[in-house]
Amino acid sequence: MISAHEAIINILFPSWCLNCGIPVSSSDRHLCVLCREKIEFVHNACPVCSGFVMDGVCLMCGNREIFFKKNIAIMEYTGVAKEILHHFKFSGKKRLSRLLGGEALKAWESWGGKADMVTSVPMNPVKEWKRGYNQSKLVAQHVAKNSSIPYRDIMREKKDSKTQREQGYYNRFFNVLDRYFVKDTMDVTNKTILLVDDVFTTGATLNECSRIIRDAGAKAVFCLTLARAGIKKLEK
Repeated sequence: MISAHEAIINILFPSWCLNCGIPVSSSDRHLCVLCREKIEFVHNACPVCSGFVMDGVCLMCGNREIFFKKNIAIMEYTGVAKEILHHFKFSGKKRLSRLLGGEALKAWESWGGKADMVTSVPMNPVKEWKRGYNQSKLVAQHVAKNSSIPYRDIMREKKDSKTQREQGYYNRFFNVLDRYFVKDTMDVTNKTILLVDDVFTTGATLNECSRIIRDAGAKAVFCLTLARAGIKKLEK
């Protein structure tokens, strides 16, 4: 039962579910109960990369070198979660960063994660200018602000890079090579870094960014992703 104060707020400042558009109370944090209940959270995950495990073998990192200590993926990239992330990335619904950032922080703290710095996977500067924001950065900043861990933009993506969304499974690994760089190695030397991204598909982007950060002198890299893509997406 909501309080009288909350009832007045709901009347004066009505909110709508940022996914389906129905009215929600202020306590629902921009997402209705029905949409929340439809979100599928990650299970059957590799303890290292959160990828799919089949017959005891990770389909993501079982046969390649991994440069991050652990990746925590929160939701399955399907159904409502996929719709929410699409709204967040392509429909200008930046307010979802509070909801998604809150879920990310909860997952990180539940695992017991510790870091000296939070950063995010950078976007192509032209692409970020057109969109108006980097969705991964917004989530990372929310995590940093509410965990008292400093946020730093430590990496850049080269202007002539091609988007990963246009690449097939194997091409994703080649497409990320020499794509990113650390601006100042002094920022990361001997530090434990928490790297935030939106969707874990092949892990190519996270692994390459982690490698570059490690090569710049970081002690360790942990990753936090909002969702992991399904096997059907990987087969495309």
